[in-house]
Amino acid sequence: MNFISGLIHSSYSNVIVIILHSIISIIIARSLGPEKLGSYTLFLTSINILLLISKTGISDVSLHFYKVGKKNKNLFGVILVSIAIPIVLVCFLATAYYNSHFARDFFNGLNSKTFAIGMILVPLMFFHSIIIRIIQINGDIRFYNYVNIIFRLSWFFAVMICFLVNRITVFNCFLAILTSYLFSLSFAIILRRKFYNFDKIVFKKSFFLKVLKSGFLVQIATLAVFLTEKVSVLFINHYFTLKDIGIYSVASQFFTLLLFIPSTIRQVQIGWIKINQKDNRKINENSMFLLKSCSLLLSMMVIINIIVGPVVIDLIFGVNYMDAYILVPLLSVAAFFKAHGSILGPYFLFYNKNYVLSKSSLYSLFITAISIPLLIKFFGIIGVPIGMCFAFIVSSLYQIIQFKNMAKISGYSKFIINKNDIMRIKGYMSF
Repeated sequence: MNFISGLIHSSYSNVIVIILHSIISIIIARSLGPEKLGSYTLFLTSINILLLISKTGISDVSLHFYKVGKKNKNLFGVILVSIAIPIVLVCFLATAYYNSHFARDFFNGLNSKTFAIGMILVPLMFFHSIIIRIIQINGDIRFYNYVNIIFRLSWFFAVMICFLVNRITVFNCFLAILTSYLFSLSFAIILRRKFYNFDKIVFKKSFFLKVLKSGFLVQIATLAVFLTEKVSVLFINHYFTLKDIGIYSVASQFFTLLLFIPSTIRQVQIGWIKINQKDNRKINENSMFLLKSCSLLLSMMVIINIIVGPVVIDLIFGVNYMDAYILVPLLSVAAFFKAHGSILGPYFLFYNKNYVLSKSSLYSLFITAISIPLLIKFFGIIGVPIGMCFAFIVSSLYQIIQFKNMAKISGYSKFIINKNDIMRIKGYMSF
């Protein structure tokens, strides 16, 4: 599948994914209410932080180490051994939860059964991320999209069953996620088992350390980006209430929706770069065009978000979440700049320039961690998206400068969209 046909197929698939995810979010938000939604969001954020800590960057650097069409015995050996990392971390956190009043107070409102489901999710999500990344690297974008749809569909049906029997609880929400991961993971492994040679693996300590060393910088970058976006939930939990977390969670839906375009492009770009790895000029030109065209489309989406935000929140989520609108404009701007990292990320990963991702992410995390508490004191909860905007602007500028130097682009005027770019976009749309 070529880049354009893959992009079109991913666009259609991601529209389905976005629709299903939106319906799920609406059902959960309206059924739980702001306070319980805040508890659900806080625990889900904590699970994802634990997952990212345990991933050690392996799923990301596999783009560099995985050889398409080869057996990849050493890499699969690293993957299987690395599953022990999230398991150890989960055991450590479980011990802390059951023996520490501080840990139980942090997860206020959760029962032990919900906590147990969340801990099971961590290693399962770790393995799932490896499996789908290998599908991407092999360029099987169509099947990758099917796996994403299967995950959302199974999650949707699980949530709908709970809704129809009036059993939407925080515990059942996490049980629905667990069921969905198990189903989509089985689907991916069974139907694309040719990609996974787990029966013929070799573990070499030297190769394991090499992958960990390469993945360490990427891991810092991934964790820092996630924390830049999600540390806001932790700050809101500290300074405000669970109800405020629930309201912020609804506003974040607009942030997530804007990242639909760069996420779609990234899915196809990873496999496309690997296939065209010998043509540096083509990779540079395509990355530049994607950066400019994505910025244009996102600019229009930011304006749409700001205009329709109040109506969408009132009609879909309900009057209890109307306070979320004051956060939508700034969160939309933050998503605009975050998208640049999604487009340029595969470029830096392919050329093994992981330090670029690490530095830009650490810059954004540092700015967020320092600015948000100060901004909250002056502006209240709206200080959270203001801090995120500053952070992602700095991160975006740094990555663009590094990309310019690596691609040997003569001037910054080349980053401004021109008539030829517009015509090219129209050509692809007519395709």
